[in-house]
Amino acid sequence: MTPPAVEAHELTKRFGEFTAVDRVSFEVQPGEILGYLGPNGSGKTTTIRLLLGLLRPTSGRASVLGFDTAREAEAVRARVGYMSQKFALYDELTAWENLGFYAGVYGVREQDRLTEALRQVGLEGIERIRAGELPIGWRQRLALATAIVPRPTLLLVIADANPGAASHDVQQRVAAVCLGPEALSGFEKIGEASKMRATAQLHSVGPINRILPDRIDVRQLHPSSSRPSPA
Repeated sequence: MTPPAVEAHELTKRFGEFTAVDRVSFEVQPGEILGYLGPNGSGKTTTIRLLLGLLRPTSGRASVLGFDTAREAEAVRARVGYMSQKFALYDELTAWENLGFYAGVYGVREQDRLTEALRQVGLEGIERIRAGELPIGWRQRLALATAIVPRPTLLLVIADANPGAASHDVQQRVAAVCLGPEALSGFEKIGEASKMRATAQLHSVGPINRILPDRIDVRQLHPSSSRPSPA
């Protein structure tokens, strides 16, 4: 049996008296996309920081691609692509220059890898346009391209990103944890979802059509949001 790409067991993180993540358990299988939903402050981002080995759990454990996130954090991060909530793009640089910068950080020198990443997110032909001049949806895709240029085995995407922005071959090659209610526009392709309570506890895990009703007010999950999901 193939081991899970991501496994969390009773994962807990406390900061003093405050419990940010409370006994969370779930699995993500290779090739699977898991939607991880919850209101602000429910522990979604803290969970991702635990999975990346940026925080050590107070109790419980997690493994990513077979590596213990607390003891083998460097091995985890070497195999994971990460797209944060705030796109880490340089507005004054072109799309190609941004992608080249992050490729260099990952040690990627082959120019065809940059071309491949742009193709996989559907951004061919915008190489010479400055990132600051791109529409928000294209900026999303460019940020996603910077995350997949090293060909990660696992992709972690936070908040506004739509998992449908990646091409089919990318989605088949990685397991993805997608966070935040603004990603709902891409959730029709997600088979499984986890929903967090405001108390940092896992509420439920199951098929997306059971976890969320057909008609859902996104503001119920993200009260500060009054705008529609990005296209």
